[in-house]
Parts: sequence; structure tokens; C-alpha cells
Amino acid sequence: EGKLSLHDDKIPLRLKGKGTKRLVSIALQMALSENSSIILIDEIEQGLEPDRVKHLVRTLYKNNKGQIFITTHSQNVIEELEVENILRVDNDDGVVECKQVEKKFQDVIRACPEAIYAKKVIVCEGKTEIGICRALDDFRIKKGKTNLSALDVVYTDGGGENLDKRPLKLKELGLNVCVLCDSDNASLNKKKEGMKNEGIKIFDWDNNNSIEQQVFNDLPWEAIKELIEYRESQSSEDSVKDSVNSKYEGELTDGWKENDSPEIRKALGETAKNKDNAWFKRINHGEFLGSVIFKYFDQIEGKTLIKQLKGLSEWIDNG
Repeated sequence: EGKLSLHDDKIPLRLKGKGTKRLVSIALQMALSENSSIILIDEIEQGLEPDRVKHLVRTLYKNNKGQIFITTHSQNVIEELEVENILRVDNDDGVVECKQVEKKFQDVIRACPEAIYAKKVIVCEGKTEIGICRALDDFRIKKGKTNLSALDVVYTDGGGENLDKRPLKLKELGLNVCVLCDSDNASLNKKKEGMKNEGIKIFDWDNNNSIEQQVFNDLPWEAIKELIEYRESQSSEDSVKDSVNSKYEGELTDGWKENDSPEIRKALGETAKNKDNAWFKRINHGEFLGSVIFKYFDQIEGKTLIKQLKGLSEWIDNG
């Protein structure tokens, strides 16, 4: 019938997967292109696994003979490109603007590739805060609010010691930025005013408190018992008791988990934030912590914990 059919051994190309078909199509375009040609590829990541799309982007970058324009929503693609190859397209109420990304943003784009697709970015001090943002998103959905993704909001790691630098860079990139962080770092506390002056909203805790200390200060005792039991499931009951006892002024009794007191709450907060124990310093642990916070949200009215997390949710909607 005058048709040409490509095969891989005995398997015709038409029976291959979408990704393979795309790779063959792009390969043919490259083979047929000339030095002055222009190749357009829409959503280059479609049908391709992360490693394959990364390899494809590298290959196109090294071997193109003319100009190649690709569109993408993939972090993997952004991670493979130099910042001078990236054009950011914004559509604000029908007004479309294409912006060149300057070279000075290379570090923050590599560290937070998800931010390039967002309009608002929550910069989290660490993995605990990222987990809490996940829990906040779930809580908002249950309350009938729009999820973060639909609002073009992402949350990203602040990079530890770079927590003041990353938000400022993202703000300069043209994004709306807030920071979710502790208040127990004197060096960081000094830099917060500078971030606020640049229009960056800060959501933190009472003076000198980490998130763990604020949680054990503000939550009702039933919620705290849930957090203790969760930690015991990750290690052991004796290990948790010994850790808390090391921060407690006195000696914990056998029924210590039934005795709510400021002294025990203080010992729990100091234990949970300790790097050697690190109760919630993983994203999944932080997400559980967040789920407990929001479970008891209605019972902590007036507390710093609810004020700041409500403020963060309002910023997501209106900030």
C-alpha cells in the first residue's frame, strides 16, 4: 500500500508505548533537521520516565543543529538545563509574558525546581515543616478549600543555613514568598526583619520556640499522648521515657503519660527537637505531626499554633 512500517526486531513501532513513539519521532526530526532549522517539542516529558526525559534533554542540548524550543512542567527537565536556557512564561488574566531567567538564579532553580512553576512559594525551614504543609493541604481539602496545587502554591526546603537567602532569591525571581520556620535560632531571628522588609511573610512561633516546643506547649494533653505513642511506635516505650526523663527536672513515674504538667510539656518539647532524638525531622513524621495538630485545631483557639497556621492558610488564599 505504499506505507513504511518501522520495527524493533519483529515488533512494529505502532505497538510500542507512547514514550518510545515520542523518542523515535524526535529522533527523526533531529535526523532531518538542518543547521538553520527550528524544532518545537510540546510537553517533552509526556510518556517518558524521569531518567529517559533527562537523557533526552541532555542529548538534545548537546546535539542540536539549529534551535530547539520545548515546553515542560517537569522538574527533571529544569534540573538538566542551565538557567540561561530557561524562559518562564506567565499568564495573568490573559496577559502572557515570557521572562528570561538570569544566571544568578542558577543555584535556587537547581535547589527548588518546583518553584519555577509556581506563583507562591512556602519556604520551609526543614522536613518537619514540609510534612506540616502536606497535612495543611489535606486539612484544607477536607474543609472544602482549594488544594495548594490548584492555587499554584508549592512548598520547598529552605536549605538549612541558606534559609534567609533562598526566600530572597525566589522573591527577586518574581514569586510571592513566605517562610515557615522556628524561632529558636538567634542568627535566623536577626535576619527575619530583612526578609519582612522585602515583602516576605514570616510564620514562626513564640520567642525561642521550635515547632516541637510550640506543639507540646499548645496542644491538649490527649493530642500530646498521641504524639508520644507515635514516637514509641518508632522506637520503644522505654526509650521514649528515658529520653524525656533526661530533660525532666526530677524522675518520671510509671504513669507519667497521664500527668499533664508544664514541666513534662517542657521536657517533651526539648526532647522532640533534639537532633539525637529528632522525633519529627522526616517528612512523613512531620506530616503525622501536622495531622494531629489539625485534628485538634478547634481545641486550641487563641494559641500561637493555630494563629500562625491559620495565617499561613489565609496567605495561601489571599497573600
